[in-house]
Amino acid sequence: MSFVAESAIVLDVPEAEALVGGWRARHDPVASRGIPAHITLLYPFVNPEQLDADALDRVRDVLATAVPLDLVLSEVATFPGVVWLKPLPEEPLLRLIGLLRRHYPDLLPYGGKHPEPTPHLTVGQANDPDEFDDLHDRVRSRLGPRLPVSFRATHAAIYISHEEHQWHRLDEFALGSPSTNRG
Repeated sequence: MSFVAESAIVLDVPEAEALVGGWRARHDPVASRGIPAHITLLYPFVNPEQLDADALDRVRDVLATAVPLDLVLSEVATFPGVVWLKPLPEEPLLRLIGLLRRHYPDLLPYGGKHPEPTPHLTVGQANDPDEFDDLHDRVRSRLGPRLPVSFRATHAAIYISHEEHQWHRLDEFALGSPSTNRG
């Protein structure tokens, strides 16, 4: 089995880590691989080998045209097999995702599995229907009363994986701040 290097552009949500960190550690495989609580903007992104200084400046310049987002994690929701928190308002997140898609039209969200992605912060996953129902009930009863969680998204980050299943942050980009590295 060969490993494929990957990258993703996300909004880290450190304000949610105390709320969801323990849940994610037990129920979201991505958490143990190095990605903190986040909202995915574009995954998969480009091969990490292509992320040289010029490519990073391009991402920085694209995100400089966006603005910081004031968001609220408002409720517990589900996809099949996934329990997540819903960020509102959704429209600014969809605009930010759309901005990236316009600049990287060949990169399909989730490899084309979900061409119109729903912004979300994953809390946990379970393939077994009984496990999923139990996870959903527990998350709803324990986290639901602790919502809403407000946060301001001022930066996006690129995470890459070079080692099998391990991710690390490559770079961070301020929303609304142009690149100063251009020569």
